[in-house]
Order: sequence, then structure tokens, then C-alpha cells
Amino acid sequence: MATGLENLKIYQMSRELELKVFELTKKFPKDEFYRSVDQVRRSSSSVTNNIAEGYGKQSQKERVRIFNDIVKGEANETRGNLEMCLQKGFHKDQKIIDDYTQLIKATSGFVNFLRNSSSLQLKNFQTSKLQTVLGVDPGFDRVGVAVLDQTSLLFSDCIVTDRKQSHAERLLFIGEALQKIIRKWKPGALAIETLFFNQNTTSAIGVAQARGVILYEAARAGLRVSEYGPQAVKIAVTGYGKADKLQMESMVRKLVSVPASADKRLDDELDAIAVGITHLATQKGI
Repeated sequence: MATGLENLKIYQMSRELELKVFELTKKFPKDEFYRSVDQVRRSSSSVTNNIAEGYGKQSQKERVRIFNDIVKGEANETRGNLEMCLQKGFHKDQKIIDDYTQLIKATSGFVNFLRNSSSLQLKNFQTSKLQTVLGVDPGFDRVGVAVLDQTSLLFSDCIVTDRKQSHAERLLFIGEALQKIIRKWKPGALAIETLFFNQNTTSAIGVAQARGVILYEAARAGLRVSEYGPQAVKIAVTGYGKADKLQMESMVRKLVSVPASADKRLDDELDAIAVGITHLATQKGI
């Protein structure tokens, strides 16, 4: 087994989910033990085992095949089994299904890393501890967040505040949501875009206050904080300091596996991903 396997985020995710599946299926009907229970547990365990097997392969082609075909296939099977069991009323845990979706996305990112890395990069990766960063695109209405390591995008989302709530309640919501993300993904650093003041002073004040909450949560969690200006992010991602939004999105999608979506909130997620990429590139993590 390669020495760095325990540091591989998708391996950690899979092991955690395998344990959750085992506990969840204990509550299934007894007459389903040799059907649904056995199927879900088997496929869940197979995901973890195949990650370990694929990681230890010497052939890059074989690694890619195992992660892209077998690991993702077993993860999709597990998710499908859990969805079927949810429909049958055996459990009510939609979150574990969503977590397997995140695992599949993260595995796709790892496959891209394997395909685009040299032998030396792979050797260095296998013997080093992965750096995980939480990229943040600050805002008051919406906060883009993304968790990345040197191999892939692990998670991205958009924290959306409720305009019906008071100013203080919306700031509290941002802080609590960020706290949950930090606790779950345990990043080693937080990368945030510097505040850019435009003509809308009221909007800028709201963003500045939200940014203060974000920095507070980062400091409370003991995270190293790095700040990057818009131009620095564009240069790191595209090599061009005046790149437009379409150029940025295109390059981000080439660098990491990002799910296709027409959802407008993905714009904020893409910005957060770009900030995370900037940090890893600046720290020579990718």
C-alpha cells in the first residue's frame, strides 16, 4: 500500500461513508439482510477497497482505469442502492446519498489529476501529505465556497442568506454555515478574495461585514489565511490578468472536474474554486 493513501481525501471520504452505511443498514428490515443490506454494504466496501488497490498500482493507465471505471462505478451503484432503499422507506438519510455524489465528483477530479500528472509529480504526491484549502468568494447575499486539494475539487456550494432575515441574522447564518464546512472538511488553510470596492457603497459594506465573519471563523479554527486580488486570481488560473468571466470558467473547468449546471449560484462557486486554485498554485501545491 502506498504510504500516502491515508492522506488521500477520497479514501478518507469513502472509509467514513462505509462506516455510515454499516450503521444505517442496521436499521433496515430483518428480512432485507440478504438482499438490500448485503448489496449496499458490499458496494460501499468495494469503493474503499478499490481506491486502495488503484492507489497502489504502478501503471498510470491502470490507476486511471480503476478509479474512473471501477471506483466510480461502485460508488454510483452504492448511491443507486441507497436511493432505492430510501424510496422503499428503509431509511430517510438523503444526506448520505448526497455525500456519495460528492465522492463521485471528487473521484472524477482525482482521475483528471492522474491523467495530467508526470511520473515525478505522482511520486511526490504519494509520499507527501495533501494540502487542503477552503476557497471563499465573499458576499453578503451569497458566499461561494470550495474545498480543494492538489488532486481535485472535493466540495463546492453557495451559502445563500435569507433577505427576509435581519442583517445580524444573515451574518450569523454565514458564520454558522462556514463553521460546519470547516468542521466537516478540516482544511489546512482558507483562501479569500480581497474586497473590491465599486460604486455601490451599501453593497460593499455588507460584503465587508460578511468577510469579517469569514475571517473570524477562519481564525477561530486556526486556519492559515491568504488573500488574493481579482487580477492575481485571473493570472493564476488563465495566465492573463484581464481574463473575462467566460475565459475564467472555461479554464477552471479544465483544471478541476466541475459539475455542469445552469444554476446561477454556480458563478459564486466557480469564483471560490478559482481562489482555491490560486492558493494551491501559489503554494506550489499544483
